[in-house]
Amino acid sequence: MNNEKLANNIVPVMAEALQQSEARFRNLIEFIPGLSIQGYGVDGIVQYWNKASEIIYGYTAEEAVGKNLADLIIPSVIKSVFQSCLELGVQATASGELFPAGEIELLRKDGTTITVYSIHAVVVIEGRDTIMFCIDLDLTDRLESERKLRESEYRYRSLFECANDAILLMDGRNVLDCNHQALNMLGCSREQIIGRSVETFIPPAQADGRVTIEMLTDKIEKSLQGQLAAFEVGLYRYDGTAFDTEVSLNSISLQGKEMIQVIMRDITERKQMEERLRYISMHDKPTGLYNRTYFEEELHRMQTGRFDPVGIVICDVDGLKLVNDNLGHDTGDVLISTVAQMLLQCFRDSDVVSRIGGDEFAVILPNCPPLMVETACNRIREITANYRASSPPFPLSISVGWAVKNDSSKSMQDIFKEADNQMYSEKPKNREMFRVLFDEMLTKLKPE
Repeated sequence: MNNEKLANNIVPVMAEALQQSEARFRNLIEFIPGLSIQGYGVDGIVQYWNKASEIIYGYTAEEAVGKNLADLIIPSVIKSVFQSCLELGVQATASGELFPAGEIELLRKDGTTITVYSIHAVVVIEGRDTIMFCIDLDLTDRLESERKLRESEYRYRSLFECANDAILLMDGRNVLDCNHQALNMLGCSREQIIGRSVETFIPPAQADGRVTIEMLTDKIEKSLQGQLAAFEVGLYRYDGTAFDTEVSLNSISLQGKEMIQVIMRDITERKQMEERLRYISMHDKPTGLYNRTYFEEELHRMQTGRFDPVGIVICDVDGLKLVNDNLGHDTGDVLISTVAQMLLQCFRDSDVVSRIGGDEFAVILPNCPPLMVETACNRIREITANYRASSPPFPLSISVGWAVKNDSSKSMQDIFKEADNQMYSEKPKNREMFRVLFDEMLTKLKPE
């Protein structure tokens, strides 16, 4: 502590100054800020009392000089120690002899106590009485700061342990401390994480392909620069199971040491719900196929030309109204689901198979030349014919049309209309065929 060093170093300066000039000595020590200096004889009678002593202890120089120091600021419990110091002063033979220094509690005029760092020294001048000096450094501000620091750290520790979020304290990649919630979240004991690298809980890469350790290193560096880093990241539990977290990093100073505070929240359920809502927003509930909204988004995305040639296939279920009116909407729903499963068998995983209306389906085929699109349509016709030949509970007919965008000269909307028109061109024939098959089925269902 700089003030304590100053207190120790001032003693020989005072002795030398007093020998040279008492006036210069008094000027030197009278106005030293923050250092209370009292001069007294070996009998304890105060001979000198500087301005800082007046401030710290509340006695003016007029009130203190001529009084015994023990009656002014020495608590009763240490008066015997003070008496021993006086006896040592009598025995001193050379200036600058010091008595043990340390923190002690002394009294103010108003009866309150004050903690000071106190040094005692003897000044011996030939032909004069021995003078003892007490140099006191007021520790009130320092002790208050230390108290506030302890309280702050206690409050932090209480919040740390009681927080609903998982909290880690890290030095680089090593875990210095963690709360109970972190142990629960990561599925480990303190022995399995404290003092160890967090790499145990870090997957090689994220779902989007980013290298996890590189991403985290960048975030840590930003937090050390004073930036709050908040982000989502997938992690491992101690047993290797994956889960999603929301993480914030910030640099803090605790017990005089800079470290990274990591606050984590398990958002696995939230992410699952978001994914579920995203799925619902893009899919048709009865069939599980993509819905019209997603189809139109993909239609717009295909306009860029990066996916040319792009094919579109339009399918319409013939006679759905007849089925609904005669056999009920539940049967109609079964028919629609049957068509959906058949269409999925006819296309690639990369193709966008969608239900865009009650009885209408549409498929986008990126990077697909005309021959492949036509082949896919023939598969639809073939699988439909095979279904009818298998003596199904109700007949099925699908009208199909297709078109291909080879370059930017046509829009996707133009291609859609072209495929839709082609589909409608074959619908009258298929509708009539379905009516014949449906009537035959109804005749068989009538009781004889």
